[in-house]
Amino acid sequence: MKHHKYLTLFIVGLERASTKRIVVPANLIKYFYHYLACAVIFLFSIFTISLVIFSNYHNVKSENTVLLGKIESIQKETEIIDSNNLCEKLNLIDRNLTGINHYLLERGVQDNADKSSRYTPYGDYNVEIINYYYDYTSDVYHALRSIPLGTPYNGEQSSGYGYRTNPFGGKGGEFHTGIDFKGEIGDEIRASADGCVRSADWYGGYGNAVVIDHGFGHSTIYGHLSRTNVTAGQFVEAGDVIGFLGSTGRSTGPHVHYEIRKDGYDVDPSEFLSIE
Repeated sequence: MKHHKYLTLFIVGLERASTKRIVVPANLIKYFYHYLACAVIFLFSIFTISLVIFSNYHNVKSENTVLLGKIESIQKETEIIDSNNLCEKLNLIDRNLTGINHYLLERGVQDNADKSSRYTPYGDYNVEIINYYYDYTSDVYHALRSIPLGTPYNGEQSSGYGYRTNPFGGKGGEFHTGIDFKGEIGDEIRASADGCVRSADWYGGYGNAVVIDHGFGHSTIYGHLSRTNVTAGQFVEAGDVIGFLGSTGRSTGPHVHYEIRKDGYDVDPSEFLSIE
């Protein structure tokens, strides 16, 4: 039978009654130093690993700082290139808008805004330039939609603008203030531009007719309709059906009389049928 050795430890207090006795196996004391050595080795290993991790972290952080610096440098170079390309494109847009503006002036659309003083295109690109082009293109788009362009009806032209012989027979002639397009009664007639309907009723020799005010001094008349499809004061957009082809009023057969007026005077609609 194996006997175990024990060590007895006495903890003596200030008072006799407080003395305590602790019995500890001798082997525990024997291996205490081994346990202590293992703990020291373990703590040293943790410390060493921490140093390695910290060192690697510091190196990675330094490399990241260098990479971020290179990325910022590349971004600045890219921004310069993009800015130059954008300025070139804005200059091209400015030339196109200038051409469109000249075209509008030729069509009689006066632009009261002095856009040339608001921005010189050959400069640095910024938010003001973007806002300028947004306002400019919005104005141009609105102006274009207010110009009577194209035909109100895709039919064969039966009579042009200007002097012609009397369509009702007899001697003499007359000045025709618009263009006639013949077709079938009931075919749809469409507005050639945005505007406000001035009247949609009987209009003398025009018969049932729609008169639209487009602004900028332009107005259009659609005559000899079988019936109208709008009312006075109504806003219409280009392409809206404003009436139906007919032969009312002073007419020799089913057709629509299309007339364009500028500042109250009739102009040749053929100049507005296509953009040249």
